[in-house]
Amino acid sequence: MENRRQSFGPERPSNFWERQAKRYAFSMRRQADPFWDFVQPWLRPALTAIDVGAGTGRHAAPLADRLDWVTAVEPEEAMRQLIPDRPNMTVVASTWEEADVAPADLVISCHVLYPIAEPVPFLEKMGALARERAFVSLRDGPQPHPAERLAGKPLEPTLSDVVDVLEEMGMEPEVERWRQPVVFRWENRRAAEEDWRLRGWTGPLEGVEEAADGTLHFDAGERVGGVAHWKRRS
Repeated sequence: MENRRQSFGPERPSNFWERQAKRYAFSMRRQADPFWDFVQPWLRPALTAIDVGAGTGRHAAPLADRLDWVTAVEPEEAMRQLIPDRPNMTVVASTWEEADVAPADLVISCHVLYPIAEPVPFLEKMGALARERAFVSLRDGPQPHPAERLAGKPLEPTLSDVVDVLEEMGMEPEVERWRQPVVFRWENRRAAEEDWRLRGWTGPLEGVEEAADGTLHFDAGERVGGVAHWKRRS
């Protein structure tokens, strides 16, 4: 993670997600979501859940529609502003490490651990607050964003790395992997150019196609992802 921070240098602003939140939500709107399909057997109306790093509420909102209560933990204000309102959802403005939240039956974290340099406290807290089961979903390969590929950014942690850490911690995670198509989308060329620049690439938008309505997309092909999940220790 230190290598990645140094590779972005002063060009990556501290308000990265303030500038990226709406673009992220637009790009994710029609993405396949294998994790949501995977977690269905564990959802029951009487249960509660914590969504760690809830982002724009992609999972927190539908979880609230299925469960008794959901706590969405999200440190970025720009992301929190895009979380849909639900009467049975509490939104906590905090990092996971600093969040003061009550235990829940299920604790999930989807695509959050990539920038976390010290994963053990993060994972320990998830396990400690999960009354039934904790879930961590991540990619299991390189970042598929074309700008990061072209810029040669250092790799991020993968699902396999997290599984190794969990096993070193004495956990016995179950692991499920899947392949899914990934298409990045932008509302217009200006949005795409700024997104690529914030990710370290200042050259042309290679491989990007423009639709008749002015939106742009990049087909990144298939990526491998998955989930590691484990029961709370007795």
